[in-house]
Amino acid sequence: MNIVKTGTDILNAIKIGEDYLKNKGIQGPHLESEVLLSYILKKERIELYMEKDIMLSDEEINAFEEMLLKRGEGVPTSYLTGSREFLSMDFIIAPGVLIPRAETELLVEEVISLLQGCGESFKEHINIIDLGTGSGIIAVSIARLFPTCRVYAVDISKKALEIASLNAVRFNVEDKITFIEGDFLSCIQSCGLEGKTHVIVSNPPYIPTDQIETLQKEIKDYEPITALDGGRDGLDCYREIIPSAANCLIKGGILALEVGYNQAQAVKILIEETKSFKSITIKKDYAGYERIVMAIRK
Repeated sequence: MNIVKTGTDILNAIKIGEDYLKNKGIQGPHLESEVLLSYILKKERIELYMEKDIMLSDEEINAFEEMLLKRGEGVPTSYLTGSREFLSMDFIIAPGVLIPRAETELLVEEVISLLQGCGESFKEHINIIDLGTGSGIIAVSIARLFPTCRVYAVDISKKALEIASLNAVRFNVEDKITFIEGDFLSCIQSCGLEGKTHVIVSNPPYIPTDQIETLQKEIKDYEPITALDGGRDGLDCYREIIPSAANCLIKGGILALEVGYNQAQAVKILIEETKSFKSITIKKDYAGYERIVMAIRK
C-alpha cells in the first residue's frame, strides 16, 4: 500500500501521515504523525520543521508507511517507538507493559512533595514500596530524587520487571532499587519491611471488569489486561493494599494511591475503615477528576 509517494518532503509526509491516521480514527493524528516520523528520521519534532523541505529516501518512506499501517491498526505509538516521556525523562516501553499516563506524573509529584516536607530524620534512610511498578516509572523517578532511599519495585509480571530494570540502568539508579516478582505480601515477607516502610505508592489496576471492552482498541487489544482489570467494581487491589499498608508503614508513613476517575471517595472509605490512617487527602488531576488519594499512618 503506497501511502507516501516517492519524492515526498518532510512537511508533506507529516500531512499525509496525519490524514491517514485521522481516517483511521486515531486521536491527535498530527502529533502522532510527527512522533512516528521523528522516530524514523532520528530527529526532534522541532527539527522536522527546520528541515521541512528535505526529501525522504525510499527507505525512510517505507519505514514511515510501516509505522502508519501499524498505528492505523491500533498498535500504540509507545510500542512502535519503544519509549514514552514521563516527567521529562524518556522511558523504555515494550508490548506487555502498561504505557505510562500523565495522571501518574501527578502521583509521583505528590509523593515527592510530601517527602521533601518531611524532617531530616525521616529522610535519612527511606524505604519505599512501589506496588505494580510496570515499566518502573514511579520507582525510578523517586529514586533519582532521593539519594538515601531504597525502593522495592513489585510486580507480578516478569516482562514488566525486565523493562523496569532496563529503565533503572538507563537512569543510573539500579543500585537503589530492588525488583521483586510477586504480590504485596511476598514483598513484605521477603524483605522484612513490616513496620519499616516509609512510603507505599501504587497505581494498581482499577478499571471495572465489565468496562474493559468499552476501552479504546489500542488499550484493550494491546496493553496487558492484568495491569488494567481491577475486578467487578475496580477496587479489588485497594482492598488488598490498604489493610496491608497499615501493618507495613511506620508511624507518619505515607500511603499514596492513584484511582479511577470516580473511585476516590470509595477508596477513602476503605482507608477510613482501617482506623489506622489520618490526614486523608484527595487530589484532582489536570482534567479536574479526583485522581490521587493520600493518607498518613497514625
